[in-house]
Amino acid sequence: MDVPIRIDGREAGRLSVARDGLYTVFEAALPGRGELVRLWVHGAGRSAYLGVMQPGSGGLRLRRRLSRAELCGFPEPIEYASDLEGEETEKPAGTPPVPETEPDPEPEEGLLWVRRPDGSLVAIDGAARLLALPAKLRTPNPRAVERVIEGKKYLVFRY
Repeated sequence: MDVPIRIDGREAGRLSVARDGLYTVFEAALPGRGELVRLWVHGAGRSAYLGVMQPGSGGLRLRRRLSRAELCGFPEPIEYASDLEGEETEKPAGTPPVPETEPDPEPEEGLLWVRRPDGSLVAIDGAARLLALPAKLRTPNPRAVERVIEGKKYLVFRY
């Protein structure tokens, strides 16, 4: 599947989205551009960050290979890509609104966080388990709450 890349409201390149076994491969090209572009994908009223396009072959290029877990939170279907994070997707008249995903409530203070060998933290908050991943290693996620734990920023997920 190919979708347009819109820069400053105009089509400037193409994004190819293809399955490769258990992965989805994104290949983007913006010919004739020199400055770096942060690329977002949009569809169904949602947006997700794909990555930074880098110079190569007469323009900018980006190739990402993402697993099904990494695609969690990506719009389905992808309608187009752009350099704007929250750009509204054009919807046909009469299309019902897509419900927004609310992040889980803030975890209670005074939790006992246990550090795991991979750098993540886990805790139990009532009947739920909490997983805290270092924020510097992750892109923002609408299902996570950003918290400072032991002086470092984490994205906290409830499961």
